[in-house]
Amino acid sequence: MEDSELTKEQLALYQKQLFDLRQLIEISKGLNTNLELETLIDSILYVCMGQLRVVKVGIFVRRGVGEHDFVLHRNYFGFDLVHDVEYRIPGEHPIISLLEKTSQPLTLEEMGRVISREEMERLPFYSLSIDLVVPLVAKGVLYGILILGDRIDGEPISQYEKRYLMDLAGIASIALHNAFLYEMAVTDFLTHLKLRNYFDSMLADLMLVVEREQTPLSLIMADLDHFKRLNDTYGHLAGDKVLQEIARVIHFHTRKNDIAARYGGEEFAVLLPHTPLEAAVGIADRIRIAVEHLEIPYGGAVMHITISLGVAQYDPRRDATPEDFIERADKALYMAKEKGRNRVCV
Repeated sequence: MEDSELTKEQLALYQKQLFDLRQLIEISKGLNTNLELETLIDSILYVCMGQLRVVKVGIFVRRGVGEHDFVLHRNYFGFDLVHDVEYRIPGEHPIISLLEKTSQPLTLEEMGRVISREEMERLPFYSLSIDLVVPLVAKGVLYGILILGDRIDGEPISQYEKRYLMDLAGIASIALHNAFLYEMAVTDFLTHLKLRNYFDSMLADLMLVVEREQTPLSLIMADLDHFKRLNDTYGHLAGDKVLQEIARVIHFHTRKNDIAARYGGEEFAVLLPHTPLEAAVGIADRIRIAVEHLEIPYGGAVMHITISLGVAQYDPRRDATPEDFIERADKALYMAKEKGRNRVCV
């Protein structure tokens, strides 16, 4: 009878392993066909919630090409975090090299045996209810740091589940690696916003979606005021720093489905799907106010700058081509310049 029971247990385990393997194959297909970083991160988080039955999950990633620090992605679940605060792990923090070397899921206790208490307390997730920290490493490079909290059943993760998690992390790491390669091809290196050719392609696609689904689509065109004067006064390196700070403001005030691009030298464009004109004007004005209040230190001086923005909502009757739509937003931008700059016009 014991042998019979053991055989049933073994059979049940093999069936579960086979099921989990099939699940991993399907997950791999899904993740590795997705090159858009934002949607890929969503998929990774949802997979973790579903497969590991966790109610708290988040991921730290490098915010852009050339960045060394890891920032908590704005799509997280379950954690009680302070709104409008950026949770960041500096690239030089010892946890980064530890996770790159181990490639293993670690508890806070396990990390605390290697990293000093002072350094542990510097981690933005140290005070949160974290069960596991999972490195996402591909080709020896750390692409993400997954944090997992409470589970639905309250049970600790078993050794079998940890092995499954490592397989899952391996798949997610490769998908992130591929997504970052794609991101490098469509991202402006200086500002980490999208390149104009990507923006133009997405605009054409979204115009077709809008016509089919009858949803609003708005566009913001923005240009820095007196940027040449700032360049002439402080130099081009200072100008680059200003462009980076403006890009940070735009990123902060836009949503995950919005598409922000560096459109020209000091000109920016933001596509706002599912956004009517009035709401787009509100977003543009928040960007304007944030830029106006920027204090950008450089070489012992503090630089200030303002921005003018034009906003338009897509109208199939008036915008036969993407160029027509852009032209209307551009005209609103020129109006903002003519009216004295540092304002939003439609």
